Amino acid sequence: MNARIDMASLASSQGSPASVSDDLIAAMSQGLMTQLDLMSHIQHLESLGELRAAANLYALWINHAKATDKHFALFNYGGMLQNLQRPEEALAAYAACIALKEDFPQAYINRGLLFEKLGQDAQALQTWLSLVSRRYMAKPPTDEFLTMALNHMGRLQEKLKNYAQAEQALEESLSINPAQPGVIQHWMHIRQKACQWPIYKSLPGISLAEMKRYTSPLAMLALTEDPAEQLLNSQSFVARTYSFREERLSDGQIYQHQRLRVGYVSGDFREHAVGFLLPSMLDGHGDAFELFAYDYTPEERTPLREHLKGQFDHFRSIKDLSDRQAAELVLADEIDILIDLHGLSSGARPGIFALHPALKQGTYLGFMGPTGMPWFDFVIADRQVLPDELAVYFTEKPLHVEGSYLPMVSYADHAPVVTREQLGLPEGAFVMGAFGNTYKITPDMFATWMRLLQRIPDALLWLVDDNKSSTQNLKAQALAHGVPTDRLVFSSRTAHPEFCARLKLADVYLDTYPYNCGSTSNDVIHAGVPLVTLYGKTLVSRMGLSLLTALNSASNATRSYAEYEDKVLELSIKKKAGKLPVALPRGEPLKIGQALANLNQARSCADTVHLPSVTKRPSVQLFQICYTEETLQSVPTGFGVLDNLSNERPDWREFWPMRNYLMSHALEDDVFYGFFSPRFSYKTALDFEKISEFALQHGSDNDVLIFSPFWDLNSLFLNSFEQGDFFHPGLMSCSQQFLQATGHDLRLPELVMHGENTAFCNYFIAKKKFWLHWLELGEKLFQAAETTGTPLAIALNQNTIYSHDVLPQKIFVQERLVNMLLAGPQFKSKSWSMFGLPCSVTPLSQYQSQAAEANALKMAYAKTGDALYINEFHQLRDKVWKDSGIGELANARDRVLRGEA
Repeated sequence: MNARIDMASLASSQGSPASVSDDLIAAMSQGLMTQLDLMSHIQHLESLGELRAAANLYALWINHAKATDKHFALFNYGGMLQNLQRPEEALAAYAACIALKEDFPQAYINRGLLFEKLGQDAQALQTWLSLVSRRYMAKPPTDEFLTMALNHMGRLQEKLKNYAQAEQALEESLSINPAQPGVIQHWMHIRQKACQWPIYKSLPGISLAEMKRYTSPLAMLALTEDPAEQLLNSQSFVARTYSFREERLSDGQIYQHQRLRVGYVSGDFREHAVGFLLPSMLDGHGDAFELFAYDYTPEERTPLREHLKGQFDHFRSIKDLSDRQAAELVLADEIDILIDLHGLSSGARPGIFALHPALKQGTYLGFMGPTGMPWFDFVIADRQVLPDELAVYFTEKPLHVEGSYLPMVSYADHAPVVTREQLGLPEGAFVMGAFGNTYKITPDMFATWMRLLQRIPDALLWLVDDNKSSTQNLKAQALAHGVPTDRLVFSSRTAHPEFCARLKLADVYLDTYPYNCGSTSNDVIHAGVPLVTLYGKTLVSRMGLSLLTALNSASNATRSYAEYEDKVLELSIKKKAGKLPVALPRGEPLKIGQALANLNQARSCADTVHLPSVTKRPSVQLFQICYTEETLQSVPTGFGVLDNLSNERPDWREFWPMRNYLMSHALEDDVFYGFFSPRFSYKTALDFEKISEFALQHGSDNDVLIFSPFWDLNSLFLNSFEQGDFFHPGLMSCSQQFLQATGHDLRLPELVMHGENTAFCNYFIAKKKFWLHWLELGEKLFQAAETTGTPLAIALNQNTIYSHDVLPQKIFVQERLVNMLLAGPQFKSKSWSMFGLPCSVTPLSQYQSQAAEANALKMAYAKTGDALYINEFHQLRDKVWKDSGIGELANARDRVLRGEA
């Protein structure tokens, strides 16, 4: 089509033929401009930035072209009008597209999203429903578009707190395609918020294990009192959700500023549960700190936000910056300690921390559980909320503050005056308040509250009327417990000052379990209302204990539902006697500054946990084993040379030079030693600086630090011996014979090991104590292999295939000496993050999220001994093996070895 396009006319036109080339209109009318011609012209105009002209060309073609498939052009026209901020015209274009072709699903999806953007929620829902209603027509939408529409309906209904409708939409979506982890996650949390019990409901095609696997970390905090299950869930979520690789922008430099620079990253510098606690916490730093805010909060004009802005020395907006740009800003500001205020909660930006722009990085307040994120070094806590015996269930090291880690801040003094009469509360009633989020209410806790209503005749349960579904469901549950619904009083949500005023009308506040109330408990205490809490073995269940202990009122922190009931009953009796406790004493302000100063001084987070002062920093000595002149010339910077040019015993590979070094050198106590093959840097992309920094961060608390690649293999095999036997048949039996001969009681077929205690290829560094045990065990292996004629020696010297070489089994047994020692409790180890190391070149590398989850399941089993975790590991592993085809590869190999193929 050669008709000339007058760009100036098009740019000024609104689609009227009066102002454009007659030739162009004529060409369209005569069918000389096909839709393909149109798209070519549109792309050219877009490349010139002439979007308005492109839109006008669309309009002309739609109005004048002789074509029967204009719905494509109408759909694209609608998208362009959206980009030009002409939403009403875009809606009309989508409507015309649908009118022309009713079975064009993309137009329904986009039209609904535009309605939602314009705040026309009812029209958005109706548009998507129109698409879903075509499901049973002769030409229905594909499953992809049906689930897309249903998921948008569920998401928007959830936002509107229409939880029954949201649940229904997502359930229908899952009936079409059960393999939607994100939808399962939202569906379950909706049931939590609606108090639709039991939360885990049977759905076709979705097992209970899958439901638990895809429960959001926030929801899991309220669903389980098992700390191992919380850690497993967080690690699985991180592996499934965050695919970015770790980098280290910080080179480990220690800045010499006059004041310690601390940065806080948050989107909640506002009227929010976290925001309400921040003023007191920020005041606790003192003059020795220079505070930086990295803010991406939705802008609001409130006194709290303005106050928070004034508490920082520097208030940086990163709302419009990418994660990398934000991290580079942190690096440029030379921040000593960077603290996240989100964790795994909504709005988190972990991509900033994955780039390691600061030497030390931690998390605080935003998420009351283990994050499972490898880029956080510490979590700010106290010794009540996270004692040492529970720290094993956190990937972060606890940085303990004195008193309670929850800041003491009062807003009650500025609250308006409200009365019981205004809220429908009888003056003489014993009012039990429970205003926590509805998803924190569990069947067990609600049953406890119902028993209290039955035991205390004049008691009322005062709840928040958060949403229609939860209110209806809680009333129904009360009736099921034999409690009239008039014993429950529901009040709507209100602004925070009035909320604090309402609290004063309660006689007691009932905490939830296993997810305590957190910041609300602080408001309760400052309102002068007794708080009764129940605590367990998770951080989130010990927040009430933390606050009450700091106030010398720990007697109100109970350890069982029965004790909880009795404590509330005791308070009701005291009220009748006129002896109900008055306001608790105000706690000391949170002195976070001292803890951060200790952290900065100690260099290593591990030092801070155990020693408030500086400990001796571990140093590192790394060696590359050199076999040839070529490897001698390629020694990485910082590495020493471990000369094996003579290669006296090639049948022992790396073991021989390592053995010789350990037998001829006196090792120092506080030094990490590592002996690596020439391919270490190639396989791991790690250098001396990165390893040294890792040792500074984690060396004081560990005997062995591991840098093993191929973490997918470690994760999807029970242990390194099973993995070795897969690639080198006979290794498991050979290793077991050796262990039995040396008196080690390890049953390798049942041994469960994970990423934190498994090393491949001798890619680890260790302290003197460990190396002495390693050498002792290695000497036993050496003697066993050198003693000719014994069954063990024959097995150890039996050849197996390795890449293109033929090597004796003893090489692969030797590489697993480290794992034999780490299988027991004698030594502590820490592994470099799996996100920062390469996978194998096997088919298993395509299943990284499943591999991370498998590793988390093994860790949970190792911490608890609960067979549920290892059984789920086997189910997951078996599915991956089947889907990847690696199991069939092994069968084919075995047939070859047996001479059957």
